[in-house]
Amino acid sequence: MQGLKSTIGHTLQAMARNLGTMDYLACLNLQKTMQQDLLTRHACPDTILLVAHPPVLTLGRHGGRENLIRDKAFFQQQNLPIVRTDRGGNVTYHG
Repeated sequence: MQGLKSTIGHTLQAMARNLGTMDYLACLNLQKTMQQDLLTRHACPDTILLVAHPPVLTLGRHGGRENLIRDKAFFQQQNLPIVRTDRGGNVTYHG
């Protein structure tokens, strides 16, 4: 594991996992599983996930379809899925 130097002088240990390109929901589910493992069994080391998603729009906790400037049909024509997420933010394009 590579150590990272923090701004307060401590060395932090973290594992990096290169996931390549991964579906947004699959990656989100992986993150939730890792979080549960950490919270319940302390079985997950500090991990940095390196990942890219195929194009997707996410609607965060503060986002709604009313914030999209195009209608649903446009995004379907573009093969651009819209995913509701419990994360912060409004509307975010990933891709």
